[in-house]
Amino acid sequence: MTMNRRQGVTMFELIVLGAVLIASGALVVPIVTSEMSRGDRAAAQEDCRRIAVALELYAKEVEPAPRHPVGGKILHWMKGPGDTPGRNAFEDGGANCRLDQLLGAGKRDDESPLHVLGSIGPDPWGHAYLVNTHGFTDGTERIWVLSAGPNGIVDTKPTAVAIGGDDVGRSLR
Repeated sequence: MTMNRRQGVTMFELIVLGAVLIASGALVVPIVTSEMSRGDRAAAQEDCRRIAVALELYAKEVEPAPRHPVGGKILHWMKGPGDTPGRNAFEDGGANCRLDQLLGAGKRDDESPLHVLGSIGPDPWGHAYLVNTHGFTDGTERIWVLSAGPNGIVDTKPTAVAIGGDDVGRSLR
């Protein structure tokens, strides 16, 4: 006796295959998202390091307390390109400028050019990097180089000894 065997896949087999694929996707998506988030934080940390090195070099080679390139007022804070983060605790009404105005190019004592930072864009979340330079002259504040992190709000206070919230960055002092 011969049995009729049909070639093909049953509806039940398709449903099981679909369920397996959905379950696999549910396991993989959080892992990929976590890795991307870690990569963004690492990129922001590296940019903050570069800005900090440029600022230290500027303070060593040009002048110890950064001054506004026009007018010469001592700076309280600087910002990079991108959207200004919310709740900027460094904004105290004091002099400020863009990072590239001061750190993009400067002059040594002998008037030779000093290119310290090079090109820097917004942080991975589209926000501007912020630098609290008021710490150079105000002993109660720290010199912070920060990204406001994914939430776009600066959670670190100028006098804080550690980074707050989801901010990414470093302190020079």
